Amino acid sequence: MRLPSNLSATTLIAVASLAQAQNCVENGPTGDAITGFRFSGTCESWQWFSRDKGTQVKLQPDCFLRQTFPNATPVGHVCIQLESGGHKCFSAPGAGAPQCRVPDDFCSGIQNMWGW
Repeated sequence: MRLPSNLSATTLIAVASLAQAQNCVENGPTGDAITGFRFSGTCESWQWFSRDKGTQVKLQPDCFLRQTFPNATPVGHVCIQLESGGHKCFSAPGAGAPQCRVPDDFCSGIQNMWGW
């Protein structure tokens, strides 16, 4: 059975939007961070590169957090510290879940990020 092309396109758009809508799980790691990040801004995203592990994490202006794969040392958690002093930690997206969305108030005014 062949679906009409407009139905197929609508279905694909709905599935894609569901995949992008997953929120990052707030989750506090234990122990010391394995790496700090250095910031490198681009016109489309904010990129943090690990100072010592080769890890790369991107936080897009639309608040989607991505971990580039293959990463030399993927992180399990990312903690974000705001310039205002607050901080939150989130489970980092893995290779099978390429992105997740952080709350709007934690994707701007960022002072630093750490990875576990």
